[in-house]
Formats: sequence, structure tokens, C-alpha cells
Amino acid sequence: EKWVEQIRELVMQVDSLEELRDRLIELYPDLDPSGFAQVMGDALAAAHLAGRYDILEGV
Repeated sequence: EKWVEQIRELVMQVDSLEELRDRLIELYPDLDPSGFAQVMGDALAAAHLAGRYDILEGV
């Protein structure tokens, strides 16, 4: 889905979870809290996987 790709790109751009949180709020200002929890969960999972990939690649 489009929003998943937006989150993936955002995860690759930010330097901290706090920055990710703030940028997600900017991206989805009208998202209800339960929807935001889902988006944050997806974003954190993407960040975790990106970190694992970096480790495997030796970055």
C-alpha cells in the first residue's frame, strides 16, 4: 500500500525513533489514536528490519 511505502521511506530518512514519531504525526495529522498505534507499530517493525539488514550488510 502507498502509506506503507511512505513509512518505509521515512524510516530510512530519520536518525531516531523520536524523529520518526514526530514525522509520522506530520504525515498523518488526522489519524485517530488507534490508527496511529497501528502505523507506529508498522514503522517500528520496518525500522527493526532495516537495522537487521544494515547489520547483515556490514554497514
